[in-house]
Amino acid sequence: MSKKDGEVFSVIEYYIKNHNPDYSCDQSLKNWIKCKEKITQKITIPDHTIIHDRNHKEICRPYRFSLTPLERSGENFRYYCRVLTIWIKEKIENTGAKPNILIAMGGANIFAKQLLLYLGQYGIFLEFGSIKMNRVVSGGEMTMEYDSNHYIPDFDPGKFNAFIIEDFLNTGLSVDTAIKRVRCDRTKVLGVIAFTNSYRKCWPFDVPINISFLELPFEKFPAGTCPEHCQKISG
Repeated sequence: MSKKDGEVFSVIEYYIKNHNPDYSCDQSLKNWIKCKEKITQKITIPDHTIIHDRNHKEICRPYRFSLTPLERSGENFRYYCRVLTIWIKEKIENTGAKPNILIAMGGANIFAKQLLLYLGQYGIFLEFGSIKMNRVVSGGEMTMEYDSNHYIPDFDPGKFNAFIIEDFLNTGLSVDTAIKRVRCDRTKVLGVIAFTNSYRKCWPFDVPINISFLELPFEKFPAGTCPEHCQKISG
């Protein structure tokens, strides 16, 4: 566990904070700051929109980010995933976790598959691979369900020791809903891994491992004070 309950380990922020000032005239610090800038330029950042947070309060902030432009960058995206995997491996070893599957939230499917590949290269083989969950809204209620096109052989959630994989952790609602959903199937949730953390420095998910590649904070406003261009959506 982290020093503080739910504390998120952010890879790029760690490197920026703990760089070696004697290395190449502080080149290490400059490289990681530049890396963060490059990622921010690549990803799609939407306009502010009224959404519901995990406590079902209406807030106004960017909604439905996309990693697709970054994923299409090829080698850069694979390098970021490899670096993140090194830290995931360390967290697994430090906590004694024994994951056997990655559960990807919607658009995080490609990200999850990249992590699965590198975990295998570092000697951590996940028996059930990765599987995708989609957001489902019925009767005004949102839940997460396994994608029927991504079922795996001998599908039995009661055997899963899972990491929940998210591309952008924005409000925490999808991840919170997914954790509650899979725990109903007796799945053990070992941690949450997000490429980008736009939520907060401590996540409230009651899991031993919380890790992101970088922090990308955005302002959020009470719904009543949001800009006029915002559109109201369900979640």
